[in-house]
Amino acid sequence: MKKKSSNKKARVKTFFILLVSVVLLFATMVASLALGSAHYSLETLQEALMSGTDTKEGQIIWDIRMPRMLTALLVGCFLAVSGAFMQTLTRNALAEPGLLGISSGAAFVLVIGLALFPGMTAAGTTAAAMVGATITMVLILALANWTKGGSSPVKLALAGMAIGMFLTSLTTAISLYFDVAKSMSFWYAGALYTAGWGDVKLLSLFGLTALPVLLYLLRPMTIVRFGDDVARSLGVQVKMVQFLAVITILLLTGSSVAVAGSISFVGLIIPHISKMLVGEDYFHMIPVSIVLGGLLLVLADLGSKFMNPPFETSVGIVTALIGVPFFLYLIKRRGVGIK
Repeated sequence: MKKKSSNKKARVKTFFILLVSVVLLFATMVASLALGSAHYSLETLQEALMSGTDTKEGQIIWDIRMPRMLTALLVGCFLAVSGAFMQTLTRNALAEPGLLGISSGAAFVLVIGLALFPGMTAAGTTAAAMVGATITMVLILALANWTKGGSSPVKLALAGMAIGMFLTSLTTAISLYFDVAKSMSFWYAGALYTAGWGDVKLLSLFGLTALPVLLYLLRPMTIVRFGDDVARSLGVQVKMVQFLAVITILLLTGSSVAVAGSISFVGLIIPHISKMLVGEDYFHMIPVSIVLGGLLLVLADLGSKFMNPPFETSVGIVTALIGVPFFLYLIKRRGVGIK
């Protein structure tokens, strides 16, 4: 009886936090559409949304600001979920796609593609980023397992950082040699000002592909966080769960990096905030992470418009300004942060 009451309180708390978060997200989305180089009132915004692209304001809203805002929303959601999965898989509180080198791997294969095929299409850049993310993830896992004693959270983190730094150096050298540094600067900093409806469709496709797997993993990932032995004793197929989780990370991270470049710290910050708010049960934590991830990146993109007007600041810089203090806080609070 006491357990049922506790579960009910947890569900009510999660619902309330989700409700507040969704309201804040909606307000931020409206602000993202209304504010920019030209500011629009709510009345003008409503008229532009209803009239479509028949007016100048409608063209700006529908063709520029709407896809940019939706891209920020989806990328934020994807990175937050990827960070949560990575922290559970590695049992490392400091794990996230950017810090573990996955984004560096995506950028490395991408720069090779740009050097060999300068006119590479959006589909080509996406494929390159996905291949790079996959290869890097395999290398990290192989390097961590190759060392004496097998894989551990600390070894995964160190392997990811080492491979990430190595690939970043190679990427820089190749981009300078083949004179594609200017093109790659977009991927290094992370930016959303070039986002279009094609990017929204691409992210939606990958998101819908990963969604069934994500829903399936909610229960087993909640159990896996207690350790592999406990999970096996409760009937969880640990290897299969780990494989599906890695696939989900690759789908979400690879598509995000392909569209928006390397945006760090979203996957680090949001899972921890969600755990502080609703606990570590994936049925509560993942929905909150999805909403807060979208909220953070839409808000960061909105802030990037006003940090250095009339020029725009890359959204990756804004997330770094938010994320670095939080990263230092985690180090101080948790040491190497493996729990």
